[in-house]
Amino acid sequence: MTNKSEEALIEEARRCDNCLCWLEHCESECCNSFSFRLTPRRNVFYSQDEVRIRVHITPDFRKYFELHGAKIEGNIVVFHKDNCDISPSRLFVTMRCTALHEDFLCRLHTEGKPDCCKNLSLETAQDGMYGITPRCLFAYKLKTLSGL
Repeated sequence: MTNKSEEALIEEARRCDNCLCWLEHCESECCNSFSFRLTPRRNVFYSQDEVRIRVHITPDFRKYFELHGAKIEGNIVVFHKDNCDISPSRLFVTMRCTALHEDFLCRLHTEGKPDCCKNLSLETAQDGMYGITPRCLFAYKLKTLSGL
């Protein structure tokens, strides 16, 4: 990650129109973790070693979760408990995508990348399973919108 000032990063985020121009700052955090918003209707099951969460699994999300090393059992996604951090409103999962190179680029970028990754935007990052991490381009985009 670069050592630019907060103001310089906010200004750079104003000019940045996609995640590829931001990799030196975020180091592909969204490819290393994701989260689920916990609601009363979302079933989460905890055992000694695993966390299981019931979600609607599309073929695209199946591919996404499998690239991260999760097990899929019907509409249940299974993670090892050590990869999970649970808050009252979110289940955070840290699992590196197997398609991510050491230079933080996706080896599936030109072909085969899940749609949920290709369609990542400020709106999907806020509403989706990604959650905006502190170094994310979208965290800085939000700062530009709030006038910081």
